[in-house]
This record gives sequence, C-alpha cells and structure tokens, in this order.
Amino acid sequence: MAIVIFDENFLMIQRIQTLYLIIGSFSMFLSFVFPFAVFKGMNGLDHILSALSFIREDNESYQLLNHIPYMILASFGGGVLLANVLFYKNLNLQRKIGRLLYVLLLASIGAMFWMIFSNMKSLNNLHLQMDFYHVGFYLPFVALIMNFMANRGIRRDQNLLKSLDRLR
Repeated sequence: MAIVIFDENFLMIQRIQTLYLIIGSFSMFLSFVFPFAVFKGMNGLDHILSALSFIREDNESYQLLNHIPYMILASFGGGVLLANVLFYKNLNLQRKIGRLLYVLLLASIGAMFWMIFSNMKSLNNLHLQMDFYHVGFYLPFVALIMNFMANRGIRRDQNLLKSLDRLR
C-alpha cells in the first residue's frame, strides 16, 4: 500500500494553462526540427528550407540567409514560454510575461517570413517558386494560439481569486 502526499505546488502545476504553455514551448522548439517551406526550381528539383539549412533534393546545400534572428527569437520565445510555467504563484507577473510573449512570438513569425522570402530572392537565378508550406511554418502560430489560451486561463484564475476575496 502506497501513500501519496500531494503538496500545493504539485496541484498548481496541474492547471490547464500550464499544459498550454508547455505545448507552446515545444512547438517553438520543434520548429527547428521540421522544414518551413518547399520551393520548386526550374530544374524540377525541390529546395527545402528549414531553420538550420537550405538544401536541394540531391543534397546540394545553399548558404542560409537571415536565419540568426529567427533562431534567437524562436529559442528565446520557447524558453520564456517554458519559464512562464514556474511563475504560477504570481498571476500578475504571469500575465505580464504572457503579454510580452505576444510581441516575442509575433516578432519570431515576422523573422520567419523574412527568412523565407530573403532566401527565395537570394537564389533568384534558380527561379524558385513556393510549392507549399511545411509543418515548421505553422508551429510558431500554434505557440501564439497556446499563449492566448494560457493567458485566458490565467485571467480566469485571477477573476476566481478576486471573487473568493469578495466572499470573505
């Protein structure tokens, strides 16, 4: 027979917004794994762009332009999303960090678009055309939605605490 004792810290980490923040953080870090876009060249070969590489189907590699701002913003955004879980005792601070994360995630999405279009223009002699966006393109948007859902849950918790304080 095992006796399991839960403390208040364990119960507070079980909130739904914690799950949203963790999913958002993982989606930002997974954007480094999956490719962003596939381009079709005049030669019929696909060119695959990810956060770390820009390669052709036959494994010829190209110089990746403007990927450093995205890498910095995406890794910092994923880290702050994950660190925001630890501020569950201070809901005001958690909401302020959530508002800051909107700016950070939108900046990383902008850096991703800048990276995609600058790499497409840099190889203009290949006449690249956008074929389709891959999973890595959508993951920062998932992180933005998860941040929104987490901020909604945090606001709901704040309203619940305010209503309990009025009852006392």
